[in-house]
Amino acid sequence: MITNTPLRYPGGKSVMSSFFKEFITVNHMQDIIYVEPYAGGAGAALNLLFNDDVNKIIINDASIPVFSFWNSLINHSDEFMEIFESTDINLNEWYQQKNIFINRNQQFSIELGFATFFLNRCNRSGILSAGPIGGNTQEKQNIATYKIDVRYNKTLLRSKLKKIISRKTQIIVKNEDALNLLKQIDALPEHAKENYLLYLDPPYYIHGYELYLNSYTHQNHVELADFLTNMPIVKWILSYDNVQEICDLYNHFQLYRFNLAYSVQEKKQGRELLLHSKNTILPNSLAIKRSSKSIPLVPI
Repeated sequence: MITNTPLRYPGGKSVMSSFFKEFITVNHMQDIIYVEPYAGGAGAALNLLFNDDVNKIIINDASIPVFSFWNSLINHSDEFMEIFESTDINLNEWYQQKNIFINRNQQFSIELGFATFFLNRCNRSGILSAGPIGGNTQEKQNIATYKIDVRYNKTLLRSKLKKIISRKTQIIVKNEDALNLLKQIDALPEHAKENYLLYLDPPYYIHGYELYLNSYTHQNHVELADFLTNMPIVKWILSYDNVQEICDLYNHFQLYRFNLAYSVQEKKQGRELLLHSKNTILPNSLAIKRSSKSIPLVPI
């Protein structure tokens, strides 16, 4: 599936885009500011923006490296693209970018933003803590079927990056704790909050520490659930891994389960939950359309 995001994310939610468009339609929303507090690859956000389904997107990520990528691309576009054009894709470069990522990940820099992008494209499954595709020695690279540059098609990536830059006046990038961002939105005047649509895809409850730079404790999940329960005006959709602990936290909402295929070294079926704010309704189809397939949302 061709996506608009230049980042690779296991369990990425670009596939949700058509469902969000239907959600917007059935809830009669207009002039939308679409927010992803846990943006990661922001695949759905970019799809909605490029299809003009929303007016503006807010890409937020608490991870300084991920924020550095988005902030570099949007707010330092020329400098980022200069690094992109001048950087070769090979194992020696991987070690240099890995060194930047490890030693300079405590504050924003364009170099950190590019290193995050480079490792995401060149690492196994896009996981920033993983090793390079094809192996970490030149000998392994020489005999590998899939080498370090297999997911780094420079022509395709250049096109994606420039497309995003062309719409950057409609993109805001933030580096907030997700709950702090929700509090800021909730503090807006009531008439302003009505234009917001939030899509929350928090770190998985069980495997979050394996996939994300910023994972959650049980208490973090509890605090998010409590805040969303008491945020009556802002419209939101929430997806999670389908585990009993999350079902218990949201047992006063209608829960739906669905399966998404994702890859972390091998293809897996991600068992997911979906729920929505009580001031919204879901499309009648109760399905997420993926190419020629429909993934059913099954009430629990």
